[in-house]
Amino acid sequence: MKISLIFKVFLTAMTATAAIPAQDPAIYNKVGIYYTDGTIIDEDGEEWGYTDDTGAIADDTVVWVTYNSQSTESRYDDVIIAVEVIE
Repeated sequence: MKISLIFKVFLTAMTATAAIPAQDPAIYNKVGIYYTDGTIIDEDGEEWGYTDDTGAIADDTVVWVTYNSQSTESRYDDVIIAVEVIE
């Protein structure tokens, strides 16, 4: 991954202001990069499988990802519940 792309993700993460209501502590957000091969690399460098069935998200796009932690400590069972393009 390019250093400039990592820097771009980091800056976007630092400036993102969207918030999920505190109703469910299992829900959290991270910034990531969406790739059309069916992956998202989040700001922590974690790779997640995700396919945009609508085809509306272009390759190499910065996205805001909403996860559900399933109320567990492990990230291995977390689920992507929403993906939004950051403009």
